[in-house]
Amino acid sequence: MRHFGSDVVTVAAELVDAYVDVFTAPPWEHRDPDETRSAFRERLEADAQRPGFRAILAFSDTGEVVRAGSAAALYLGRAGALDTVPWFITALRDAKDRTLVAQLHEAAWRHHDIGRVAWEQQWREHSNEPAPAWLTVDRGLLREAVEWVFTPTYVREKQHLIGHPRLLETVADVAVAEALLKVDEQEAERLQAIRAKATLSGVTQAYEPVLLASLVETFIAAPVDEQRQLLAVHRDRLRSAEAQSLIENRSQANSRIRDCKTSGVTPDHGSAPDDRHDVRCGERWGLEARDGFGRLGRAARRAAAEQRQGQRAEADR
Repeated sequence: MRHFGSDVVTVAAELVDAYVDVFTAPPWEHRDPDETRSAFRERLEADAQRPGFRAILAFSDTGEVVRAGSAAALYLGRAGALDTVPWFITALRDAKDRTLVAQLHEAAWRHHDIGRVAWEQQWREHSNEPAPAWLTVDRGLLREAVEWVFTPTYVREKQHLIGHPRLLETVADVAVAEALLKVDEQEAERLQAIRAKATLSGVTQAYEPVLLASLVETFIAAPVDEQRQLLAVHRDRLRSAEAQSLIENRSQANSRIRDCKTSGVTPDHGSAPDDRHDVRCGERWGLEARDGFGRLGRAARRAAAEQRQGQRAEADR
C-alpha cells in the first residue's frame, strides 16, 4: 500500500481506470464509463490540491494499480465527502484482507467524524442498513484498546488492562475488535484469550501463565548468581508445577537442538554440516518451547524482547 497526497496525479491514469471499473459496475451500471472517467479525473485533480487530501493505493508485483473491484485502490477525497459512502460500502463488501479492512475503517472514520449525522444517513440510504457498529465506535475506547494492543511488554500490557477496566466490558467489544485488526491473527487470538480470561477470572490470573513463562525463560538464560537472586524473589512461582513443566519442556527443546548440531542432519535437506543446518534445527526444535496458552515459541520470543528492554533501561540508568 502506498499513501499519496497531491502527488496522486502522478498515478492519476491508473487510479481513474480503477475508479471507473467499480463505479460503472453494479449497482452503478447505468453510468456511462466515459462520462464517469472524465468527471472523476476532473474532481481528482481539483481535490488533490485541497488541504488534507489523501489517497491509498495498492500495487501489483508488476507495478500496476490493483483494481478497486478488489477493494485495494482507495480514493479518499475531501474529509467528510458524502459521495465516498457508496464506494466504502462496495470496498468493504469485497475486502478480505484484515489489514485492508483496518485501513478502510480508518479512512471511513476520517469522513464520518466531519459530519456524523449526514454520513450515517447516506450509509442507510445506500446500504439499506443502519451505520455499522465499527463506524460509530467510541473513539476514546478505541484509543485505549489500540494502546493495549501495542504495549511493548507483557507487564505493561497487564498494567494497561488493570488501569482501563472498561476494556473488559461488553461496551468495548467493538473497539477491541477494531484494535485487533491492526495485528496479525496469531497475536489477535492471544489477546482475545487474555481478555476473555481476564473478564472471567481477573487480569492478574489471566496474565499469570504468560508472565510465568517469561520468568522461566529469564531464569533459564540467566547466569547462576542471577538465578539465585530470581529464586530468592520468585521461589514459589519458579518451584510451582507449571514452572517445572515449562523448564522441562525447554530442556527437551535444547537437547534436541544439540542433537541436531551433532547429527549434521536438517529436516529438509539431509546432510548439511554448515551454519544453515544449525539455523534450521533451531527453527525446528527451538520453537517447541510453549507459552502459557500452549502456542509455540511466543513466550520465548517476547521474553527475550523484554529482557533486551530491561538491559536498555539499565544502560540508560
